[in-house]
Parts: sequence; structure tokens; C-alpha cells
Amino acid sequence: MSGPPFCANQFTSTAFDSHEEKAKWANAMASWIRRGFPKNGWRKGLYEPLHTNLYGHIAHFDLHGFYAEWFADIHQQLQWLQYAAKGGAFGGGRGDPAYTWSDVERALSAWIRGSGLIERYQQRCAQEIEAKERALLSHLQQKYTTEQPVITAASAPEKPPTTKKGKKEEADTKYVRFSLFEECV
Repeated sequence: MSGPPFCANQFTSTAFDSHEEKAKWANAMASWIRRGFPKNGWRKGLYEPLHTNLYGHIAHFDLHGFYAEWFADIHQQLQWLQYAAKGGAFGGGRGDPAYTWSDVERALSAWIRGSGLIERYQQRCAQEIEAKERALLSHLQQKYTTEQPVITAASAPEKPPTTKKGKKEEADTKYVRFSLFEECV
């Protein structure tokens, strides 16, 4: 996956954006994705074309809200990769590239599908889930698997504790019968 995956001649200029600008953005986006969607690399230059021209995205309030919605963790990153690979909200690549970024959308979607990124992110997500579940299991086993003391004839008291009056000491526990349909007794 080295080198820029897109060339300017793959794209068509619009009235507002040249084919060179489209390729520059697509390569910057691919580079940012390859680096693992780092927050410090998420800039207005990536955000503006993505939320206005591609995949039926909406702004999600602003640059930071968009990042929080799609890229804040590996599970969201995988969701975005899958979303973009299928062409976004409307299936992708619709419209005349002389008026839209549909050519960039098709090319970026194809690049994502062919890059192996989705499979790698699926594996990373599965590993993260397994690690969290194993940590939880370990915690629960420590919490609920305590050794119960074994009472043997030698360790049991010879006679039950007695009060001054000689009666067996009763436990302080009171049992309460509870039903959803009756009052507590």
C-alpha cells in the first residue's frame, strides 16, 4: 500500500474543483486512512469535501462532531470503511462527475474494498472485544470464585455458643417472605 493510489487523470474537473484537486484530496484521505484515522490528522481539508461531496454524509454539527460520529474508535472506523465501501447512503457514485465528486466516490470506495482494510479492522475489532471480554471474565472469576473455608470435625467448635442463660445463640438474621403479589410478611 505504498504511494498515492489516485492520479488526476482518473477524475473529471467540475466548475468548482479541478481533477487535480480531486486527486489531491483522495490521496490525502487515503493517506489518513492508512495511518489509522489519527485525530491530529483530521483537518478541515479532509472534512469539507467528505461531508459536502461524498457518500451522502451530513455535517454532524462540525469537524469535531463528524470525527466523533465516525472515527473516534476502531469500531466506528470499521463502520465508516464499510459504509464508504458500499458507496455510502445511496449506493455511491451517482451523478455526472463534471458536476459532482461521484468519480472520487467510486474510486475511493473501490480502493477501500481492494485494500484489505475492512478485513484488518474486523480482525482488530474482534481482538479488542476478546481482550475486553477476557479482562471482564478474569475480574468476575476473581470476584466470585473465592475459596470457601472447609469445616472439618477438628476445626468445628465443640459446642455451640451459648448465652448467659444457657440457650443457643440465635442468628440475628430474620427471614422475610417476599412475593410480587403479596405484602411482605
